[in-house]
Amino acid sequence: MEVRSVIRHGRYWALKTDFENFFGSINREILGIELRNWIADEGLCKAILDAVSPVISIQGRSLERRNGLPQGSILGPFLSNLYMHEFDVACSSMAYFRYADDMLILNHSEQEAIKTLLFLGSLAARLGLKLNRRKCDLYDLRRESAVFLGYELRGGNIYPPERSIVQLKKNLLKFRGQPTQAQAIMKNFAYRFRFGRVRKLFRRLDYDLQDLRPPGPSLVALLDVMRVARTVVRGQREDKLRSKQLRSSQGQGCHNAIEKATRQPPAIAATGDSD
Repeated sequence: MEVRSVIRHGRYWALKTDFENFFGSINREILGIELRNWIADEGLCKAILDAVSPVISIQGRSLERRNGLPQGSILGPFLSNLYMHEFDVACSSMAYFRYADDMLILNHSEQEAIKTLLFLGSLAARLGLKLNRRKCDLYDLRRESAVFLGYELRGGNIYPPERSIVQLKKNLLKFRGQPTQAQAIMKNFAYRFRFGRVRKLFRRLDYDLQDLRPPGPSLVALLDVMRVARTVVRGQREDKLRSKQLRSSQGQGCHNAIEKATRQPPAIAATGDSD
């Protein structure tokens, strides 16, 4: 949703890139310094680093590489994000989106995108990383589409990429005659791609897949249900917020009244006596 909003505000030049051998290139010395900046317990830091020791086996011999994190480790994503913290901070002023080492930066112009690429390259070098030049792609989203994290960006909208549509057809064919599984596939597809202007696309898919679709709601019907549910949830959140604000204002008003009363001098009772 945020990506779509940024594009619609004029950042139509999309720069996509990632790093060469990201996990294998992580400098463990830099990682250790960053880890200790966040965790004061030295014993815990050492235990974490030991748990992801990059030991490899070559012809029956165990060797320890100086750098890198083993892929598949539970701690790998956390430590890689920690390693990228300063990189993320340096990019915070840009329309910058990252998942692991996949990056998308939205720019106002081609020249700005090229400057961004050079800037990213210099930042990466400080961390001992290299941008993957084969995957540094630049798109003008007004004329072409880009796929990022399984979503197709085109114009100011988000769509299912073609390969996701092909996979939907394959899955429905695979579970033909199994309505429960097929309906779950339909729901997952509709939920994942419910953003953007997809009603027309969903209507076309409902028509194209009419021989494969299981009994039950179509993609368009699922989309409508999800959007109604989202509207209801949003309304409930707004009601809770208004109720909280009302209680807060009432409480503040009561507090102000008590404070005002305590500041006033006590009233003097009349006795009827005169001088």
